[in-house]
Amino acid sequence: MKKGFLCAPKETPKQSGELNKGRDAESFITDTEKENHMMEKEKAFESNDGKIKSRANGSTAEVVKQEKVAPALAPALAQAPVAPPPPPSSPEMVSSSAERLVFQWKVQAETVKAVQEAEQKQAEDCHTLDTYLALTECSAKNSETIVCQGACCEKTADGHLMFQTEVTNFRFAVNYKAVACIKTNKWKVVEGQGIEIESPGTTPSRPEAPSVSGKGKNHLKLKWTPPEARGSPVNLYEVELRALEGDGADDDDTFVPWGSAMLVHKSPDCKCEVKSLKPGTAYQTRVRAFNRYGASQPSPWVCVVTSATVPMQPPPPYVSQVGLEWMLIAWQPPEDDGGTTINRYSLEVDETLEETPQFTVQYNGPEKQFLMKPVVCGRKYRFRVRAFNAVGCSQFSNVMEASGVCGAPSPPGPVQLAGNLTAHGMTLTWTPPMKDNGSAVQLYQVAMRRILDGMPMGYFEIVYNGPELVCEVGRLFPACVYEFCVVAISALGTSAPSPSTCISTAGAPPGPPPPPFVLQNEVGKLTVGWTLPDICNGAPVTSFRVERIVSDDGGRSCTRELVHEGSSICFSFQGLAPGSAITLSVSAINMYGIGPSSLPATFVTPCTPPGRPAISQASACGAGRATIHWNAPEEDGGSPITLYKVYVHLKGSSQEPIQVLTESSPLTVDSLSPGSIYVVKVLAMNSFGNGDWSEPLKFSSDPGAPAAPESPEITRVTSQSVMLSWQPPVRTNGADVEEFSLQMLEVVSSLQASAGFQTMYTGSLRCFEVMGLRPGTSYKFRVCAKNAAGQGPYSIPAIGTTDAVPPGPPLAVTLTGVTTSSLKVKWSPPAFEGGSPVTSYSVLVAELADDRADDRAGKGKKQSPGGAKEAWRGSAMSCKVKAAPDTQYEIFLVAHNVIGPGVPAPSVFAKTPQQQAAPVRVSWLPCKDANPPVRCFKLVAEELGSANRDSQSLEEEEAAKELYVGSGTSTDVTSLVPGCSYNLFVMAENDVGRGAWSLPTLVQLKSIQEKKKSRELPPPVPADLKLEKATRTSLKLSWTPGGGEGRERETFQLEIAEGSGSFECVYTGTDTSFTVMKLKNNCRYRARVKAMTKSGSASRYTEEQSFKTLAPVESKWRTHALSILAVLVLVVLVYGLLRSNE
Repeated sequence: MKKGFLCAPKETPKQSGELNKGRDAESFITDTEKENHMMEKEKAFESNDGKIKSRANGSTAEVVKQEKVAPALAPALAQAPVAPPPPPSSPEMVSSSAERLVFQWKVQAETVKAVQEAEQKQAEDCHTLDTYLALTECSAKNSETIVCQGACCEKTADGHLMFQTEVTNFRFAVNYKAVACIKTNKWKVVEGQGIEIESPGTTPSRPEAPSVSGKGKNHLKLKWTPPEARGSPVNLYEVELRALEGDGADDDDTFVPWGSAMLVHKSPDCKCEVKSLKPGTAYQTRVRAFNRYGASQPSPWVCVVTSATVPMQPPPPYVSQVGLEWMLIAWQPPEDDGGTTINRYSLEVDETLEETPQFTVQYNGPEKQFLMKPVVCGRKYRFRVRAFNAVGCSQFSNVMEASGVCGAPSPPGPVQLAGNLTAHGMTLTWTPPMKDNGSAVQLYQVAMRRILDGMPMGYFEIVYNGPELVCEVGRLFPACVYEFCVVAISALGTSAPSPSTCISTAGAPPGPPPPPFVLQNEVGKLTVGWTLPDICNGAPVTSFRVERIVSDDGGRSCTRELVHEGSSICFSFQGLAPGSAITLSVSAINMYGIGPSSLPATFVTPCTPPGRPAISQASACGAGRATIHWNAPEEDGGSPITLYKVYVHLKGSSQEPIQVLTESSPLTVDSLSPGSIYVVKVLAMNSFGNGDWSEPLKFSSDPGAPAAPESPEITRVTSQSVMLSWQPPVRTNGADVEEFSLQMLEVVSSLQASAGFQTMYTGSLRCFEVMGLRPGTSYKFRVCAKNAAGQGPYSIPAIGTTDAVPPGPPLAVTLTGVTTSSLKVKWSPPAFEGGSPVTSYSVLVAELADDRADDRAGKGKKQSPGGAKEAWRGSAMSCKVKAAPDTQYEIFLVAHNVIGPGVPAPSVFAKTPQQQAAPVRVSWLPCKDANPPVRCFKLVAEELGSANRDSQSLEEEEAAKELYVGSGTSTDVTSLVPGCSYNLFVMAENDVGRGAWSLPTLVQLKSIQEKKKSRELPPPVPADLKLEKATRTSLKLSWTPGGGEGRERETFQLEIAEGSGSFECVYTGTDTSFTVMKLKNNCRYRARVKAMTKSGSASRYTEEQSFKTLAPVESKWRTHALSILAVLVLVVLVYGLLRSNE
């Protein structure tokens, strides 16, 4: 802002808000006058010898005493009156603060008028006019006067000019005299009337940062310089302290509010001591001052550091990890490192455990853990640790005790044969483990499993459990290889198994063959056969013994009679009576002796119907009743007589004859007409048919008992009771009914024995409720009447069924076939169907581990099918379910009716055999010109990969596997291992001796996986992809499956593409036709199809076929118009042709 030049403004500010902006006189003159005016002003100031010091805005203001004025104002001042201009008005302080004081004053209008006239005349010489404000302290002598130049800021309504200035370098809380002055070269200084003011006070200035006057490891002494009081004495200091953050740099530009750190001093003193600090720690501190106006700004942060010391005592060490013969010791650093970094730790160990510890250093380094090894199992150790820094070392930590861990012993020595090797047992021994690892061995466990063809069979089975180093193992198979291992057990665990050892048992007589079976069974002749035993125990079978088992003393004892001995596998019995039973068993013989007998098998010769019985007597035994006696036939046809059929017919009448089935003689016939003549005859029945009728016999009936009542009526049925009522008989045969008799019979199947009718009630009442019945069971109820002549016949039985319940368990659950991939099961219906026919059966199968299966089968307890899965469900009485080779299964069977599932039948256990290779047919040509003739051939196999051998080595080393010995020239070989390759040799032998071995023939057997993989061929490509029907928006396509029978059902995938676009799948399923919808009309599509199987293989796509949807149908009038147009065109063409011909 330009100050000190007074001139009349060209325009007056319109708003009071422009006061602080200022209007200088230079803004009212031209640019040329402005430049001249500035040059004259600079010359005048340079030649001035009277100066007044001013601290306004930090500069020096000079009052010009020379009588020179600016050229622009010379004409106006030359014409002005001689008297000085009016003084300015008294200044007025319009605002005050701790930073600045603002004053305003006025200059009179006459001075303004003189300036305006000077501007009009443009005189070359004028007087310079300047105005300013002078501030002088009232109480101080020789004090400096503060001069602040004024600036024109406003023109009042009466023509006066308003000047304004700001004072910033005043002293606080001091009385000043303020005077407005005008100064020109002619009149020098014209002062206005002054005013007295008091400058405001404020808070102290910002103190300097504190400094350290002394320090220790836990305290600091601070001091600082008092700041400027600024109008009021400092009466209090506050000091804050905080831990060092970051790198400790003094960030004075970052504002941190007071109170964010800990207040450590509050006193008027300029020093303080801070205690309870951490050694060697960096802190930041600052100070602020207070007077009666408030607190000053805080001083800058300053970084101070306490003295360092030794670390604090660390915590006791601890065991981080532990194992056999090693221990990982770890520790934590102390809570206080003493103000400097810990550079190492020292770990000491005491192994003596005496009263006076003898610690030795085991580790000295910067890590906080140490792996100590070796460690004695069970021994106690003491540990302590201390920390080191640059100052020194800490105290030792508290002592920690730990013991070496004990564990399971090391593996024992391998199992060895100690002697007593037999066909079914052996004696084994082994050596104890080298280390018991802190706990004595308590017992040993020996495990065994069988090795067949070099492959282990199942899991290990424990055969010995005891403290000794020797054991006996029995119940072994002859000529079999077994694998053994042993473990040692102590109180702390079980060792690892010893190295396995394979030992073979000695040979023995062959095992029992399967039971004999029927080859031919005719009347009087029985031919039986048998097969080789499954186990030959190391030597081939040479002959068989067939024995007949005869029971003596009523079946309490039996004897065996030898009926055949030889190498054949069949034998015939002659002259056996029809229906006679014979029990046989077979045993095999090899070089080791006679093996055990097979299970006995009983055979029965064919039976015939029985002979003719003879009636001994037929007599009446009351009214309407007769008793018939007869003798059994002399021949029963080899089968017990089961029933007799009695035929009673009223002579000379067409009445329906009475036919009664009974089990034995005599028979009482009811419902006879009193006083009538009857003819009776009897025939016998067995399981093979009916015999001939006996000779007829006549007898007469007596009058008597009443007729049979009507069937009783069932009025109410529950699950355990039936309520019945009945009516008297229509015919009483001459005597009133005195009482009734109600009988009940449980309805059972033909295979079950009936207990017969039981009398449930006898009395005169005509209703009765039968209690205590079985749920879901059918019963027959009949009633008879009795009069003085006797009891009449029973009524027709009424059948009542109690409320149904779920059925009972199925009967006779039997495994009929077990293969490597399936189980066949058959069963009989349950004895109790629950009152409702069985609708279906469920077969539940659970796969078991060998040890679990043996446990279940050995205990014989009834098991629950909770973990089993349903493998089959249907109404048949047998089924076939899928299975896996060499797997133990437990099978449950449950019957269902409309009520629900019943109780499962006792479970059946089955184990599928191992997958065997298919037999290989091997044949060879007989020897030519053999003299004498060849007696037998010998076929052997040598696994490919062994060293080449000549014929002598094949015999001596027994390296080849014998496959066949006999007189034939072909055989089926089943003992080769799948997935291996063999060389086959054949040799002929006659009475002179053995011939030479043939040249080897290579045989390569595929494994089961290779065969399965070879069968997994992709399905054939579908054929005949064609269009069945087309519309505007759909295409119906069809195809036929590819060739090949016996394949699994295929799934087809149909894909189409619009024009030349990419194919998209529109159908996946088993059908061979599909309609593709939502297509565009009159558009061409490409189609292809492929076949897929469940195993994931897929065929190639068929050749792409192109099909087109129909175009939109034309409207009827448009079709007619096109037809007419076509006819017209045709007519024109014909007419043109005719004209051209003319």
